[in-house]
Amino acid sequence: MRAKSFAWLAVLTGAVFFAAALNATGKASAETITCISYLDPQGVKALKSLTERFYKETGIRVDLINVSSSEVFTKIRVMIAGGTPPDLYAGGLYVWDLASMGVLGDFTPFLKKENVDLKDFYGPAVKAGRYQDILYGIPYSMNTTLLSYNADRVSEAGLVRPGKWGDDSWTWERYAIYAQKMTKDTNSDGQPDLYGGTPYPQRLIDIPWMFGSGWVSRDLSRIIVDEPAGIRSFQFVHDLIYGLRVSPTLDRMGGIETGRVAMSSIGTWNVPTFVRSIKGFDWNIAAMPIGTSLPEDGGYAIPSYPDGFILFDTKKKEASWRWVKFIVFDDENLRYFATNVIHQLPPVRRLVPSYVSELIRMKPNLDLQTLLAAPDCAQIQRLFLNPNMTDILVEADKRIAAMLSNPNANVDSEVKQMAKAIQQLWNR
Repeated sequence: MRAKSFAWLAVLTGAVFFAAALNATGKASAETITCISYLDPQGVKALKSLTERFYKETGIRVDLINVSSSEVFTKIRVMIAGGTPPDLYAGGLYVWDLASMGVLGDFTPFLKKENVDLKDFYGPAVKAGRYQDILYGIPYSMNTTLLSYNADRVSEAGLVRPGKWGDDSWTWERYAIYAQKMTKDTNSDGQPDLYGGTPYPQRLIDIPWMFGSGWVSRDLSRIIVDEPAGIRSFQFVHDLIYGLRVSPTLDRMGGIETGRVAMSSIGTWNVPTFVRSIKGFDWNIAAMPIGTSLPEDGGYAIPSYPDGFILFDTKKKEASWRWVKFIVFDDENLRYFATNVIHQLPPVRRLVPSYVSELIRMKPNLDLQTLLAAPDCAQIQRLFLNPNMTDILVEADKRIAAMLSNPNANVDSEVKQMAKAIQQLWNR
């Protein structure tokens, strides 16, 4: 995910305030809401025009507390402990740890009151914002995983373009064959200089999905990563790095943008950046390879990573809802927000074509069909649906990184040990 990991940017200190000091009549704002997030500097700048216009229309200020993504949940907990929780959080919708604390509000009454619904939203994005009977989150983006590839390298190797969604022949085994044919030792020192592909999807925790496994059973009771399909996924990645030697080691990892790798997974949010930044070779996108089995809830074994607004149970829920409605339920505002503030696909189907129109203008041969179909193929990442989410992710990342950094790792044994450790955290 960008790659979207949980070790993001350095902390931006302080609060960044957006809104005009006075409205056109010179009257001070009647109300101020706080929204905590982790926008990049360009997004912060682009948001200002929306907050200023919202203030002029409603008299409500939006104070954005912008911190690094790696620190945002720590900051939220500090604010909760101090009795001053934010009114809104803007970011990843998987926050069951917060929902389980009873500190979040429910958007449902506002949707009913305004007679609006989420029918045109991508299903996985909506599901991620619900905890038991509480709709605590409304998505403003829909992110998932694609395969990017160096089209020049594919052509030079005499290969056809990688597969599309629904192509059952585009498997991880076939991916490995492609990677072998595009790996080169250009200086004859016995070490690859150009790699065929990265060995796993977006994040380390995505690996079990490769062969249709996962982390957690459907009823959210058991860690299942040590089942055969999960172990096979980790062994396959280990073999790509140390057996076939077609993928870089973790300390040398990089995507197609480096020029050293022919295929790499990216987030849908990476596509605009690639369109603007990759020069010197032709590239495109394809479907992620498919494993030998599928997740229990169907579809491809790729997770959805929606972002959105999360409502806290404060006295300013009405004002917070008005801000959410202003952004998410106004097509023009959401289109601007998706394009200029967060640089991600909007979660509303009817807006996606207009979002990508600029991309097509800049890269006419971009595989638009594959891009637009990706969100419907994504699955809920159940590993996030636990109050101990943060500790679980840290433990999982640590153990996977150690295993894949060791060429002599006993993958079967280490995956089983990891499953036991994660199960303990899951049950805590």
